[in-house]
Amino acid sequence: MKKCIYLSLLVFFISCSKDSNIFYQDGHTQHRSNDVCNDRTRYTQTMIGEEINNPFEINNLRQAQESLCDGIFGEIEPTHQLIKFTRLNSSQLKLLGIDSSLVLLDYPFNHKVIEMGDYYQEPGLSKDEIQSFYSVVKTDKAFPEGIHYEVIEEYNYDYTYPLLLVESFRITNNFEYVNDYVRFEDFVQNGNTFCDKVLNPGDDCPEGCTKILVPDDAPPFYKWECDCSGGSNGGSNGGSTGGPGGGHLNACNCPIPADPEIPAGCIQVATDSAPEGVNTIEVLVADNWGQFLFPHKTWTDANGCWRVNARMNRNVWVWTKFLNSHSFERAARTEGAIWEFLLPIKDYIGKYGEPHNNIYTLYRDGTSIKEYILWGAATAINQVQVFNGLASAQGINILPSILDVWITPLTTCGATLMMNQAGNIGGISGIPNPAIFPDISLGIRSSRSRQNSLAYHEFAHASHYTLVGPSWWGKLIEAELANASSLVYAPSGMETFQFSGDPYGNGTRPLDRYIAVAESWSEHIEESFTDSNGEFLTFGNGYIPEGLFEDLRDSGPEAPGTGIIDGITGYTNATMFNNLTASSIPQLKSKLLTILPPANTTASYNTLYSSYGY
Repeated sequence: MKKCIYLSLLVFFISCSKDSNIFYQDGHTQHRSNDVCNDRTRYTQTMIGEEINNPFEINNLRQAQESLCDGIFGEIEPTHQLIKFTRLNSSQLKLLGIDSSLVLLDYPFNHKVIEMGDYYQEPGLSKDEIQSFYSVVKTDKAFPEGIHYEVIEEYNYDYTYPLLLVESFRITNNFEYVNDYVRFEDFVQNGNTFCDKVLNPGDDCPEGCTKILVPDDAPPFYKWECDCSGGSNGGSNGGSTGGPGGGHLNACNCPIPADPEIPAGCIQVATDSAPEGVNTIEVLVADNWGQFLFPHKTWTDANGCWRVNARMNRNVWVWTKFLNSHSFERAARTEGAIWEFLLPIKDYIGKYGEPHNNIYTLYRDGTSIKEYILWGAATAINQVQVFNGLASAQGINILPSILDVWITPLTTCGATLMMNQAGNIGGISGIPNPAIFPDISLGIRSSRSRQNSLAYHEFAHASHYTLVGPSWWGKLIEAELANASSLVYAPSGMETFQFSGDPYGNGTRPLDRYIAVAESWSEHIEESFTDSNGEFLTFGNGYIPEGLFEDLRDSGPEAPGTGIIDGITGYTNATMFNNLTASSIPQLKSKLLTILPPANTTASYNTLYSSYGY
């Protein structure tokens, strides 16, 4: 269970410098510095200001309707609600955090953000108290029983009546933003009339010019004019996908949108060689200008490419969230609040002006805890999916969905507790907050190749858990706790959820037999999935037959000097895995003997086990 990768040298650090976004215009490559790598060495706090008078808010739209329709009132209904979650306990917050249908914010959405950061601290609360959280959801969204929330505001995000929306911008004193949210095409598609108020589209503009709304003294108090300054009238309503790519590829080898107002980009993680795309990570994008619309959500593809199918003018904020249907990654922020440890890691990448159709992000191990955590999370979320592909090809169980992976940046050790899946199955005493415990604790202070070994070792355990269930796994955790004496789980610690001593013991305790089965299998899968030579594996702690499964599977002679006599071949990983419900190596020996592959003899089979001491 406690697998450690020991290094002969300290990890080489790569200094953090500003990356470059690459933008293509007229066939030329342009480089622009950005803030992607800024503050990678520290966490920054989100600062908010006054409340926003949102033109999409339902009461403002109704006032706009009354203004346009001379007192007629009543057709506009909300499509979305701003929800404030309160009085959450740890389990409830964790449940909301992994709900892929929600965009959960730790700051009040209806307030102007002065400076976006990594976290927001609610005034008046200590770091040990769970603060309020916010989300904008459709009005028919249902929440689990027991979740306390209140509706703060209601919105209508339907663009069916653009003239009504423009009036709402006017009466809320937000007309300076109107051309960033309402496009001339909206009027062409949905009409220029509302309650007999007509907005004349005017004459066609010269080539290279666009139509924008400007104030007017006469009702309806605005008109179209041609803007020939070279700008665009943008829009954030999602009505345009920006058309096909512009003929250029980004760093992830995906087309760059031809429209520079389509947020898109590439997210990669450093490896021992070339960077690789971060597969299926959540990406959030919000407009930084008027701040009237809730963040758009999308995911990267297998290459690390992402795009939002909505035009967004001026500046945008971009975040990543380490969550998908396979796993979510968590970590402790130094001096962080207790609630932060319960949620998937969310990284505020930065703020981007136009063009923002080719935003490049590279997660790499650097000089700070924050950099290590982000690199580890990006690496782990890929490793989970790679493991599932390898396991499926070998005919063994893939990992349980929504695997809870805790990233520990200062260690090279791992532990597979499976507590998010099944609770406190190992009988760990004195747990103050069970929801904090993960399925897997994964140390990431090593090179990528060495970290692959640790990850696949721990993932092999999690796959094994799906076969044997909580009762069998509880015996394993109980055995390892007895050997290690304790488990380190201080919530604010950088080495959380690691065994304090050697959990394997020497095989003399009654439940050590579970360790012999679990650890020998995970060592075998680690070697197999990293293309290492398992022939040199023999014993672990004097009683764990780490090379047994490779000897049952392979067809080659045993490596010299091991003392192992291997005359068996033909077992597959699938057939061996399906018999791992055995609670000891002798029981496993009996189960596998009943399916001895042809051309093998019982005598040779027994000799192999005897050379391992069984």
